[in-house]
Amino acid sequence: MLKLRKTPNGNPLKRFWFSFFFALIATSLSAASFDCQKTATEVEKLICSNEELSKLDVELEKVYKEFLDKTDDESGERIKREQRAWLQGRDVCKDSACIKIFYTTRILKLAT
Repeated sequence: MLKLRKTPNGNPLKRFWFSFFFALIATSLSAASFDCQKTATEVEKLICSNEELSKLDVELEKVYKEFLDKTDDESGERIKREQRAWLQGRDVCKDSACIKIFYTTRILKLAT
């Protein structure tokens, strides 16, 4: 069994739970639709670090899945190709304003 020693800085168990809950809250504040621990591009890093962009990413995922559920196989494949092209365009962005425009435009297109 692991023994926790009390240190001059206080109870180590309290510090552990505080750190755990802080990390949990921080992760949930910017919860993109992808794993922010495995970001592959600078754009993904921007999305993960920006609460508004993270929310837009989650919203787009929701709208995209709903749209795919309503389409036939042929249309679904076309939409998937469009989404891959959209991602390539989004990844050219250099700042959050550009990313926001890409997301809001795509969400509006798929939602209507």
